[in-house]
Amino acid sequence: MSFGFGVGDIVLVTNLAWKLYKGFKDSSQDFRRMSMEIVSLHAVLTETREFMDENGDQLDGPRKDRLGTLIQGCLASLQELEALYVRYESLSTQRQRTWDRMRFGLADLSEVRQRLILNTTLLTSFTAALVKFNKISLAPLRLFTLWISQASAQFDYIVE
Repeated sequence: MSFGFGVGDIVLVTNLAWKLYKGFKDSSQDFRRMSMEIVSLHAVLTETREFMDENGDQLDGPRKDRLGTLIQGCLASLQELEALYVRYESLSTQRQRTWDRMRFGLADLSEVRQRLILNTTLLTSFTAALVKFNKISLAPLRLFTLWISQASAQFDYIVE
């Protein structure tokens, strides 16, 4: 089943990750700690987007679907994190902030952190597999291209 996945989806998730990173790195200590996981996911998303820009047309449907599933998982985790951040930042009194910071830091944040780490690991592994598959599938073409260029060079030498 296809999700209608494309490079634009990766761009959307990458932009959300960057937006959250910028907000988190200048926020409370609980959120600053989370910024490292967010920027790591952002880096992997950026690499994945660049790979897809260069090689996405060579990916078959099932691989695109699997990548789409991983990107959707990243998006869901980032959206949940964004909702937690908005809720946290909207508190007005110091007492509410202190209570929410304790509860937020102990429960919600650790669950989302684990999912972000998992999403980053899965996407890294999948992208590495895509790169390996791409190199293996293009190896015969590269050999053929090398053979043609060598044959052409020999032909040019003979003709001269």
